[in-house]
Amino acid sequence: VQRRRPPFDPAADDMKGASRFWPVDDGWLVGFNHGEFGAALYWFSKDGKSHYRISRHQVVDFFTLPDGIHAIEGLAHLGMSKGSVIRISRAQPNTHWQASTVTTLPFAPYAASVSRDGTLLVTLSDGMAEIGGDRKVNTIYSERMWSGLYPTSSVLSADERRLYIGMR
Repeated sequence: VQRRRPPFDPAADDMKGASRFWPVDDGWLVGFNHGEFGAALYWFSKDGKSHYRISRHQVVDFFTLPDGIHAIEGLAHLGMSKGSVIRISRAQPNTHWQASTVTTLPFAPYAASVSRDGTLLVTLSDGMAEIGGDRKVNTIYSERMWSGLYPTSSVLSADERRLYIGMR
């Protein structure tokens, strides 16, 4: 999947080296995630000249669900592993973007794929989870199975019977 990038190099406050980007009607959602050294979710104008911090979430990946733009966020570090699914939205056009927690994940997320029916499949630091329209987390597999492989992406096959996970 070819990911779009803004036509500028996002930098804001003490944040540089953005890792995730999502185009929106009024600009870009940009995730800076430097692990234990800090993270933030920002909005940038289309030309990059204006920006503001939305939250301090550690965005791993953006995606859409039927009710709008979402992201998985979290961190696994030194025996700690936590994460959540957040929704990024505006109350009205021309207002600031906001992030709100949709559901908490049992472990830090590494990658996400969305099926045609809106089911979210999340590759976690210590397993796999499935989240349906009711937003309840169903742990499919709960064991540290990646051991040093660090999943970075996932994609469903066309028939949605297989989930392919990209790793280093």
